[in-house]
Amino acid sequence: MAEEDLVARVKECANDPKRRTSIVRKFPKLAGRHPLPEPATRGAVQEAEARMGFPLPPLLAKLWVEVANGGFGPGYGLLGVNNEPASPLSMSIPNVYLQWIADGSLKWRLKIVPICDWGCGIHTGADCSTAAGLIIHLSASGRKLEGYAFAQWMEDWVNGIDLWERDFSKRSADPSTTGA
Repeated sequence: MAEEDLVARVKECANDPKRRTSIVRKFPKLAGRHPLPEPATRGAVQEAEARMGFPLPPLLAKLWVEVANGGFGPGYGLLGVNNEPASPLSMSIPNVYLQWIADGSLKWRLKIVPICDWGCGIHTGADCSTAAGLIIHLSASGRKLEGYAFAQWMEDWVNGIDLWERDFSKRSADPSTTGA
């Protein structure tokens, strides 16, 4: 799907409280409980990149600026680039990334940033060492590289694929998929 078409489809889903996140799709009674945040500014994206020391995937930045500052998409929705006004503990991408680097609890690899919270300590991250932002699932028990780009992951979501079912429910018991 062309990037502009994908952004338009994501915006359509984000603006519909019944399709805004994967959690709302599974539990429709949750629809409308949280308003969609305003879009982020390009300056906020640049500030986040400066704080972390590397660029974020361009499509992710575009979604923040053209759709909303998080709160839509897979899981409980994409994390925001900033949550102004916010404390240093807010669930923004730079805050979570820098905290996880500082505490070392997940033996974090540089340039993998959390982009989505699924609950229970499970996150999806994007490998920012490439512009494609390869998708990696993260938890206290390890991480799993999925092998597809952020754009494909979002396209699958707008097409109604249950990413939780696909990526987590059928995980292999193979220990090589969860190691550090």
